[in-house]
Amino acid sequence: MLDEQNVQDRVLTREEERLYLLASPQPLRDIATLVLQTGMRPEEVCRIRRENVHLDQDYLSNPHGKTPAAKRRVSLNRTAKEILARRLQQDGDYLFQGGVKGRPIVKVNARTRRRWIDLAFDTSRRMPCDIPMQHEVQWPELTRSR
Repeated sequence: MLDEQNVQDRVLTREEERLYLLASPQPLRDIATLVLQTGMRPEEVCRIRRENVHLDQDYLSNPHGKTPAAKRRVSLNRTAKEILARRLQQDGDYLFQGGVKGRPIVKVNARTRRRWIDLAFDTSRRMPCDIPMQHEVQWPELTRSR
Protein backbone atom coordinates (compact mmCIF):
# COMPACT_ATOMS: atom_id res chain seq x y z
CA MET A 1 0.00 0.00 0.00
CA LEU A 2 1.21 3.47 -0.84
CA ASP A 3 1.16 6.11 1.85
CA GLU A 4 -1.40 8.78 1.26
CA GLN A 5 -0.10 12.31 0.98
CA ASN A 6 -2.27 14.48 3.22
CA VAL A 7 -0.70 17.75 2.13
CA GLN A 8 -3.06 20.68 1.85
CA ASP A 9 -2.01 23.58 -0.32
CA ARG A 10 -3.67 26.92 0.09
CA VAL A 11 -3.24 30.06 -1.94
CA LEU A 12 -2.73 33.25 0.02
CA THR A 13 -5.28 36.00 -0.50
CA ARG A 14 -3.97 39.42 -1.54
CA GLU A 15 -4.75 40.68 1.96
CA GLU A 16 -2.85 37.81 3.64
CA GLU A 17 0.11 38.43 1.34
CA ARG A 18 0.04 42.15 2.16
CA LEU A 19 -0.11 41.51 5.93
CA TYR A 20 2.63 38.88 5.80
CA LEU A 21 4.99 41.14 3.87
CA LEU A 22 4.25 44.17 6.06
CA ALA A 23 5.08 42.14 9.16
CA SER A 24 8.22 40.53 7.73
CA PRO A 25 11.59 42.09 8.62
CA GLN A 26 14.33 42.47 6.02
CA PRO A 27 15.75 40.51 4.30
CA LEU A 28 12.82 38.09 4.73
CA ARG A 29 10.45 40.64 3.13
CA ASP A 30 12.57 40.88 -0.03
CA ILE A 31 13.09 37.10 -0.19
CA ALA A 32 9.36 36.40 0.28
CA THR A 33 8.38 39.05 -2.27
CA LEU A 34 10.75 37.59 -4.87
CA VAL A 35 9.40 34.09 -4.18
CA LEU A 36 5.86 35.36 -4.75
CA GLN A 37 6.70 37.49 -7.78
CA THR A 38 8.98 35.05 -9.63
CA GLY A 39 7.95 31.56 -8.52
CA MET A 40 11.51 30.82 -7.44
CA ARG A 41 12.24 28.63 -4.43
CA PRO A 42 13.48 30.47 -1.31
CA GLU A 43 16.88 28.79 -1.60
CA GLU A 44 17.15 29.94 -5.24
CA VAL A 45 16.40 33.53 -4.25
CA CYS A 46 19.02 33.40 -1.48
CA ARG A 47 21.69 32.31 -4.00
CA ILE A 48 21.10 35.09 -6.56
CA ARG A 49 24.46 36.47 -7.68
CA ARG A 50 24.82 39.91 -9.17
CA GLU A 51 26.18 38.57 -12.47
CA ASN A 52 22.97 36.56 -12.94
CA VAL A 53 20.72 39.63 -12.82
CA HIS A 54 19.91 41.29 -16.15
CA LEU A 55 17.52 44.12 -15.30
CA ASP A 56 17.88 45.78 -18.70
CA GLN A 57 16.58 42.58 -20.30
CA ASP A 58 13.94 41.84 -17.62
CA TYR A 59 15.29 38.49 -16.47
CA LEU A 60 17.68 36.74 -14.13
CA SER A 61 19.35 33.43 -14.76
CA ASN A 62 19.17 30.67 -12.20
CA PRO A 63 22.18 28.41 -12.84
CA HIS A 64 21.47 26.12 -9.85
CA GLY A 65 18.51 24.08 -8.78
CA LYS A 66 17.10 20.88 -7.36
CA THR A 67 16.17 19.63 -10.81
CA PRO A 68 17.40 20.23 -14.38
CA ALA A 69 14.27 22.32 -15.01
CA ALA A 70 15.23 24.61 -12.09
CA LYS A 71 18.20 25.87 -14.13
CA ARG A 72 16.35 28.51 -16.10
CA ARG A 73 15.78 32.10 -17.10
CA VAL A 74 13.33 33.83 -14.75
CA SER A 75 11.23 36.72 -16.06
CA LEU A 76 11.08 39.80 -13.86
CA ASN A 77 8.12 42.07 -13.30
CA ARG A 78 8.37 45.66 -12.05
CA THR A 79 8.22 44.71 -8.35
CA ALA A 80 10.97 42.09 -8.68
CA LYS A 81 13.14 44.50 -10.68
CA GLU A 82 12.79 47.21 -8.00
CA ILE A 83 13.90 44.82 -5.25
CA LEU A 84 16.82 43.49 -7.30
CA ALA A 85 17.92 47.01 -8.31
CA ARG A 86 18.01 48.04 -4.64
CA ARG A 87 19.88 44.88 -3.66
CA LEU A 88 22.43 45.41 -6.45
CA GLN A 89 23.47 48.67 -4.76
CA GLN A 90 24.94 46.67 -1.87
CA ASP A 91 28.46 45.23 -1.84
CA GLY A 92 29.17 41.56 -2.41
CA ASP A 93 28.66 38.90 -5.05
CA TYR A 94 25.37 37.67 -3.58
CA LEU A 95 22.29 39.86 -3.27
CA PHE A 96 21.41 38.19 0.03
CA GLN A 97 24.65 38.06 2.02
CA GLY A 98 24.94 35.45 4.75
CA GLY A 99 26.73 35.59 8.07
CA VAL A 100 30.02 34.61 6.43
CA LYS A 101 31.42 37.39 4.26
CA GLY A 102 31.27 36.54 0.57
CA ARG A 103 28.71 33.74 1.05
CA PRO A 104 24.95 33.80 0.51
CA ILE A 105 22.28 33.15 3.10
CA VAL A 106 22.42 29.38 3.08
CA LYS A 107 18.90 28.67 4.23
CA VAL A 108 16.06 30.64 5.69
CA ASN A 109 15.49 28.36 8.67
CA ALA A 110 13.64 28.92 11.93
CA ARG A 111 16.72 30.24 13.74
CA THR A 112 17.47 32.77 10.99
CA ARG A 113 13.86 33.93 10.85
CA ARG A 114 13.77 34.25 14.65
CA ARG A 115 16.88 36.48 14.58
CA TRP A 116 15.32 38.69 11.89
CA ILE A 117 12.07 38.87 13.81
CA ASP A 118 13.90 39.78 17.02
CA LEU A 119 15.74 42.55 15.17
CA ALA A 120 12.46 43.82 13.73
CA PHE A 121 10.87 43.91 17.20
CA ASP A 122 13.80 45.83 18.60
CA THR A 123 13.44 48.54 15.96
CA SER A 124 9.76 48.76 15.03
CA ARG A 125 7.78 47.10 17.86
CA ARG A 126 5.25 45.64 15.45
CA MET A 127 3.73 42.21 15.78
CA PRO A 128 4.18 39.83 12.85
CA CYS A 129 0.97 38.35 11.59
CA ASP A 130 0.29 34.68 12.16
CA ILE A 131 0.06 33.72 8.48
CA PRO A 132 2.15 30.80 7.27
CA MET A 133 3.59 31.17 3.80
CA GLN A 134 4.34 28.22 1.61
CA HIS A 135 6.32 27.75 -1.58
CA GLU A 136 7.79 24.29 -1.94
CA VAL A 137 9.24 24.77 1.56
CA GLN A 138 6.98 25.39 4.56
CA TRP A 139 7.63 28.77 6.20
CA PRO A 140 6.41 28.27 9.79
CA GLU A 141 4.21 30.95 11.30
CA LEU A 142 5.89 34.07 12.54
CA THR A 143 4.44 34.33 16.03
CA ARG A 144 6.42 35.97 18.78
CA SER A 145 6.06 34.40 22.19
CA ARG A 146 6.11 36.85 25.08
